[in-house]
Amino acid sequence: MMSRARITFRTTFVLVTTVNILVIYSIGRFWMFAVGPYTSRHVSAVGHRLRTSGCTMPQFDPFDPSVSRYFRRARDKRCPGNPDFIYLREGIPLIKEEVLRLRDTRPEDMECFYREIYRNDTLDKPDEKYFYGRKVPLKFGERLDKEFIETAHDSFNAVGYADAPFLKHFRTLNDSGVLNHTVVVFLSDHGLRFGDVRSTFIGKYEDRQPFAFLIFPRWFLEAHPDVARNLRRNQRRLTTHFDVHATLLELLDFPQQQPPPRTNYGISLFHEVPETRTCAEASISHHWCTCQADGDTDVTPAFAMSLGERLVDQINEWVRKEPRKCQPFHLVDLMDVTALQPTQEDKTSNVSHYWVTVRVSPGGGVFEATLRVDGRAENISVLDQVSRCNWYFGQSYCVADHWLEKFCYCRRTFGFLL
Repeated sequence: MMSRARITFRTTFVLVTTVNILVIYSIGRFWMFAVGPYTSRHVSAVGHRLRTSGCTMPQFDPFDPSVSRYFRRARDKRCPGNPDFIYLREGIPLIKEEVLRLRDTRPEDMECFYREIYRNDTLDKPDEKYFYGRKVPLKFGERLDKEFIETAHDSFNAVGYADAPFLKHFRTLNDSGVLNHTVVVFLSDHGLRFGDVRSTFIGKYEDRQPFAFLIFPRWFLEAHPDVARNLRRNQRRLTTHFDVHATLLELLDFPQQQPPPRTNYGISLFHEVPETRTCAEASISHHWCTCQADGDTDVTPAFAMSLGERLVDQINEWVRKEPRKCQPFHLVDLMDVTALQPTQEDKTSNVSHYWVTVRVSPGGGVFEATLRVDGRAENISVLDQVSRCNWYFGQSYCVADHWLEKFCYCRRTFGFLL
């Protein structure tokens, strides 16, 4: 599920969380932490145990050939799932061809298939069966399609409408016996990224804390009490999507693998996650770490303003990559400056970090960043990952760079063209 934080999940998915715990025997509500912005970062973490900052997509090969290679190698089987991609990136026709090839499906079959889904969904015929191309029959018993799931993406409260349908879906899986030989990983990629709530103090944490809910067969947990104990204990430990990947990797050959597989960034949840685990040890950058309580550092108005102006200057440096398309910004509101508790490494290096939130003009964009201050404020730098906290639809249509679009305010806005 997209854009759903742990706190919101507990308050809106009341039926799912309660009934699953009582009936299905689940391990629920992990204290999951985001490792970056966007869905693709977390898909890469779960599916490939990769950090997108460490990956370079070749310009001549826009389709990533590494999809599920570890799971394919372990089972000599390729899961024909749709790849995660950015719609502005080159090579979409190649990706479409690859998906069609994997599914042994002709383009005309796909077009017919999607037309039938839309027609019957509109006519409210949820029990019809369809063929996915020429191979796999599917039954749309629930409206768990993309449009329904993404109600959570743009609204704080709309996700509550999915509570009862998901509960019915899980009950169907349980009653049919599917869950007796299946592990369900039900999680979100990140919390709410935009809107009025995101601009508040609690919104900072909402964005950075997605939810994770795991369901295991009863017999599995009873047969492996040490695993069940560690899973319950890890619910209150610092965990990430990288840990989910490590868990699935161990599950492939469980319990044959001794010692358990190791990944660069994750720890299998079948084993105890250290209570003292830090964000750095979990590969969580300063900007996404919520373990750093507010520091005792006094922030003077003049110093706070210098931080805000430094952030706006950095954003302007980035938008100058498209000077003929994007307008420069100026600071209109310094909304928040929060000092972060320094780590031991920060103390040794005489470094401090601050969460800074500003509103700029033109466009009214709200940006949040982590700024690093070396020494006595002589060197202030903006860390690479900057969050855009409000919508920018129609403002950045003129750029095709997915990274730049959240910063760019086009000199001729989309509204001018309407």
